[in-house]
Amino acid sequence: MQNIDKPSPFYNLLYTLLKGYFHLFYPRVTISGRNNIPENQAIIFAPNHQNSLMDALAILFAANRAVVFLARADIFRKPRIARILYFLRILPVYRTRDGVDTKESNDEIFKRTVELLHSGTPLAMMPEGVHSPIKRLQPLKKGICRIAFMAAEATHFDRELLIVPVGLDYTNRDHAGTHLLINFGKPIRVSDYYALYRENQQQAIVQLRNDLAEAMKTEMIHVEQEAYYQTILSAARFALGRYLREENIKPGRLHNFRALQHILNHLNQAIEVDALNPGHLQEAVSTYQRMLGHEKMHDEVLVKKAVAWPMLIIKAIIAVLLLPLQLYGMVTNAVPYWLPQYFSGKAKDPQFISSINYVLSFVLFPIWYLVVFAGLMLTPLPVGIIPGLLLSFPLTGLFSFYQYKAVKRWRNQLRLKLLMIKKPGAYNALTGQRNQIVKLVFETGLLASKK
Repeated sequence: MQNIDKPSPFYNLLYTLLKGYFHLFYPRVTISGRNNIPENQAIIFAPNHQNSLMDALAILFAANRAVVFLARADIFRKPRIARILYFLRILPVYRTRDGVDTKESNDEIFKRTVELLHSGTPLAMMPEGVHSPIKRLQPLKKGICRIAFMAAEATHFDRELLIVPVGLDYTNRDHAGTHLLINFGKPIRVSDYYALYRENQQQAIVQLRNDLAEAMKTEMIHVEQEAYYQTILSAARFALGRYLREENIKPGRLHNFRALQHILNHLNQAIEVDALNPGHLQEAVSTYQRMLGHEKMHDEVLVKKAVAWPMLIIKAIIAVLLLPLQLYGMVTNAVPYWLPQYFSGKAKDPQFISSINYVLSFVLFPIWYLVVFAGLMLTPLPVGIIPGLLLSFPLTGLFSFYQYKAVKRWRNQLRLKLLMIKKPGAYNALTGQRNQIVKLVFETGLLASKK
């Protein structure tokens, strides 16, 4: 623990490898607000927490600097695991449920974090204290604020300390190959609370915690109405396309994110002032989702423009021609691909699915390729072609992964085309029900322009 701010050469090597694999796992990462990360100042990153280990890695790689993390202490119980976690630059934070004197134990940890901050090493702490599967900020714990004020006290309130709110948003939290958005918000100056802290420590901690929560909400998708969470989030997503068109906003990851935030805020306000009956909206959304299920259709497919038959046929021919290469990639990578899928499928906590897939596949793919290489060396194949053959495994594996997604898109396009031709009544009923939901959202009169 005492050397946690001094990464070893092995740590630096592991960091480089993990970062490279992270960008294979999430090939599309959009980072916004990196200019909000100040240089040469004491910093604490405060991200929302929805995706276990992947959230920490997202901060680590996006910050582009060494970061020390704080995590719940129960995962440090076994000495061997604790040594690994310290090596990975993670410190424990104790809770009452951990069965120890939390004040005494945390005082030592907090003292170490203060030393790290003042040595220029950034900290990262998940202030919610727990991860959650829903796009809603959970109540923040006070630990991050206590650490901030302890760091200030250590320098007699003469040095600035900044807390950077961070919003993480995954298009699909559980799957590789999806689009990750990382928003760094404007830093909160802890010095703004020094005077209040001198007068009333608890009040200052609570005020800083509340302000941090509001700052984090501006950088993430936050559904305020917990009772109607799924209804409101679905309705907002349905209304997104029309809102982008009416506001003349070019679709894009960050633009879509900000627009969705605006619609969600509108829906929350509409419910609060009784301009929208959430029960009616819930009934409309539930009906639409049942209709989708009956037709085995997905909303994102339904709203796409139908592809012409000639293009569907051309795509089918291309898929058939590429099928041998796709099958080759699937077969040669089946073991390291499906084993992580198998174990992650048994995870009791769904927030660990992508973390298990990431860690196991990071370990298993190289081991598998080494085993295959050793096996190939025992065959009568010419030694000269073995390296090229081995190189074909990861390349065709990546191709197979994305080709599989392309074939799924083609299949969905075909299903939409067949629905429109064979069951026009059902298609019209679906689009009509969806339009009714969007109309309910816009009829409240509160969806004002952002311009």
